[in-house]
Amino acid sequence: MNETYHFAARNPIDLIQPFNKDRTIAEKGVVVGCNAAFEWMLKWWWNYYSQHNDYPVAFVNAGMSREAHEWCLAHGCVLDFSNTLLQGDENDKVFGIEHGWKAFAPLYAPFERIAWIDLDCEVAANIDDLFDYANKLALARDPFFHKTRLGRKLRESKLIPEGEQFYNSGVIAVRQASPLLLKWAAESVNGIDGWRHSDQHILQGLVCQYPDFFEELPERFNKLAPYKHADTLHDAAILHRLASHPHSLQVIRKQADGLN
Repeated sequence: MNETYHFAARNPIDLIQPFNKDRTIAEKGVVVGCNAAFEWMLKWWWNYYSQHNDYPVAFVNAGMSREAHEWCLAHGCVLDFSNTLLQGDENDKVFGIEHGWKAFAPLYAPFERIAWIDLDCEVAANIDDLFDYANKLALARDPFFHKTRLGRKLRESKLIPEGEQFYNSGVIAVRQASPLLLKWAAESVNGIDGWRHSDQHILQGLVCQYPDFFEELPERFNKLAPYKHADTLHDAAILHRLASHPHSLQVIRKQADGLN
């Protein structure tokens, strides 16, 4: 389990290949990823996750330090995409915070059923039931996104039809070889209609196009919960603390500092 799997390609589209079942080490497993800017959150994430769960974890290296890589190896396996670049641009890594590696990593995770859980998620309970939704690709609703500037822009672009729900990709349940997962990886390189968004917004468009490959997660598996709203979250299994909110980021950092 404590092993590094290296993946590199001059063109990331070359990484989209059928899953090799010979690499499977567990039926169920968790995937989480980060780069050097957010590796300080790893211990915070692990502290909550390991209190309630012992499923194997694959950590995605999207540009971690050597120290963080070694820490991840001590707690699971590492999927190393740190050397994969966008074709034609040495300065733009496809597996950055906003683009690409979240879509690719599950294709190479050594598990049959996968739960992707973002680094700013506080796992507050056992997640065994989450894997029951991995027959397709499953996401929970994002009740706030339609109010944002980008949410309105996606509506106006017609990529997200009027009346469609928005979903959050902070927690994903999916099985290996999911058709929607393969399409997501391809579109994370190509973009949709030539307009590049973050991985979440690309996936959102695909959910609208291919609803038969999609299933909705109950909110308790991805409760969007900045720390200022913590008093309303008694039944959530996973609290998505939304590190994009400055107050939440401060609280996460304070808690993480206490673990060092």
